[in-house]
Amino acid sequence: MREEDRAPTAIAAWTSARDLSGEAFALPETSLVTSRFDPAGTRVTHYALVCFSDESLTPSISNEKIVFSEIRNLLTGRPVGASQVTAVVTRVSSGTVGKAAYEVLLRARLVYPYLLQLRKPMLLPSPDDESDWSTVVSQLWEKRSVKADSLS
Repeated sequence: MREEDRAPTAIAAWTSARDLSGEAFALPETSLVTSRFDPAGTRVTHYALVCFSDESLTPSISNEKIVFSEIRNLLTGRPVGASQVTAVVTRVSSGTVGKAAYEVLLRARLVYPYLLQLRKPMLLPSPDDESDWSTVVSQLWEKRSVKADSLS
């Protein structure tokens, strides 16, 4: 994992989104999409895959493993890099034994609208903040609503 992923300068919540056709997509108010963020940078968009699971996304023990060298980017067919964090991949079984393998801890399936271009980042409070997750989500959506009202 890269240092900037392990200890980001800041974390942003993305408050607006567009789908693959460029249409506005309303992010659910009970969700919070976050990523590392560089306030000094020029990047104002980010991307997210849209997934769903009937089960809670709580890591659990399984006997299934994925050999990292078997994972390929779906579009290019190239191996996925160690720092790749969002990609649609396919698994190409090589029959190799003894290679680095990762345990499958949770599963979700890709669902419509599949990929979103995220926009309008809002910096989140420092990770040292003692607020619980639901408070952070509520406060962020409140800020977003106030900001949207002031722009109308």
